[in-house]
Parts: sequence; structure tokens; C-alpha cells
Amino acid sequence: MTLKECLISYVQAKKTYLKESTYVRYSNLIQNHLDEDKGKIPISDLTNKIIQEYCDFLLQNKVSTIVIHEMVLLIKLSLKRDAKINSYQPLFIDLDLPATSKKKKVIILSRTDQKSIMNYILSNNNQKYCGIILSLMTGLRIGELCALKWSDIDLKKRIIVVNKTLQRICEKGKNLK
Repeated sequence: MTLKECLISYVQAKKTYLKESTYVRYSNLIQNHLDEDKGKIPISDLTNKIIQEYCDFLLQNKVSTIVIHEMVLLIKLSLKRDAKINSYQPLFIDLDLPATSKKKKVIILSRTDQKSIMNYILSNNNQKYCGIILSLMTGLRIGELCALKWSDIDLKKRIIVVNKTLQRICEKGKNLK
């Protein structure tokens, strides 16, 4: 079995257990970041050196550290599953991985900027800006805002119930609906 076959087998086997976003993420990782040469390597021939060279190659090609860490995790999980199914000792993967970058600082709009946006929206009286106003006034995230239904809003009590979120999932090769 090749590395690519092992990765695909893992993702397919775990499809029913993974969130849709995770399944699509793993599928896209394989499609976007596993080069053909590495994908053709039989898993019995894999070594830490080969995987380390692959990670170094990704890093040199400006692939983000998060993607590299996710790809290594996917390789580890796939090899562990295959070893368990086929009763052999899995490869102990010990790599020098790049440190993940620190989270970017969130920039918050000043009260003046918020008022400017509100004044602009209210003076243009356009319904398409309602979501911006609602987000500014409540702190709702875009996924929470998009998931709102009228049944979640009680205008008399002035309450909005946020109990779900929407997520846009884009699988490479499939058209958005």
C-alpha cells in the first residue's frame, strides 16, 4: 500500500466519524499537499528521514506551519490505523517540526469607527446592512449570524438565542451551491 492509498483509506474509513469540515479538510490536504513522488512510496518503506524531508520541502515551498502539522498528524493517524488493522508495529514518527505561529492580535474597532459605520448604514437605509448592525451591536460571529432564524429572535423580550452556527465548507473540485 502506498502512502497516498493509506491516507485516502484512513479518511474514507473515518468519514462517518468525522465532522464534515474535518473530512473535507483532510481530503483537501491530501489533494493539495501530497506530491506524487511521496504519495507513491510504499508505507513499508517510509522512514522518519523521508517524512522529515517532505516536511522540510513543504516549509521551503511556503506551506503554512499549521498545514504541515495537520499533514503530519494525518500521516500518523493513517499509519497507526493501518498498523492496527494489519497487525504490525507502526513507524514511530519523531520529527523536527516548525513552531506554529502565534495567534494574530484581533483589532477591535474603536467606538468612533463603530459609530461611523452605524451612521453610514442608517443613513443609507438599506436592508442588506442589517447583519452588520446586528454584529456590531451584539458581537455575533458571521457563522452565528447566518444561522439565525426568526424563531431565534424575540423582539418583545429583546432576546436573540444563539444556538447554532453555519460553516462554509469548500471541497476542492466541487462547485459551491
